[in-house]
Amino acid sequence: MEQRAQLGVIGATIDSRRINAGKAPASNNSYIVINTDEPYTPQIVEILKRYGHWGRAMKPRYMILKGGSPAIHKLGDIGREQDDLIYVKSETPDHFIGNFVEGFGFTDVAFKKNDCRSLNPGEIEELNNSVIRLGGIRYRMRVDPEGYPIEEKSHE
Repeated sequence: MEQRAQLGVIGATIDSRRINAGKAPASNNSYIVINTDEPYTPQIVEILKRYGHWGRAMKPRYMILKGGSPAIHKLGDIGREQDDLIYVKSETPDHFIGNFVEGFGFTDVAFKKNDCRSLNPGEIEELNNSVIRLGGIRYRMRVDPEGYPIEEKSHE
């Protein structure tokens, strides 16, 4: 296979796994890389810690943000009136950090821990019956009883 085609396959695989995990495709993102010996590195690390991207990581999982609860993004409160599915990837002592599964794709949203709850059996069943199709590959959404994703895929 030509190298360019292989790179395309790798990119599509990364995008599909990010979508399966409730994230925006990597092809939509841009990244910042800094050297750890720069004088401003400690300030960057503090910012990363504040948003749950440094140190205390957690196993990502699906949860529910209770309706009417705040969801704090750098643009302000983007909370919703109804209970809504969220994907949390990290935490601080008082907040889960993640994103809404559906919506405009805002990332790094802070949800107060006491405003979040685990999925109930009906919500788990609904997720486990969900399917995402991307590039001829069918991804079946699967979560365990605690909301942790289980990856499954099949080729059509």
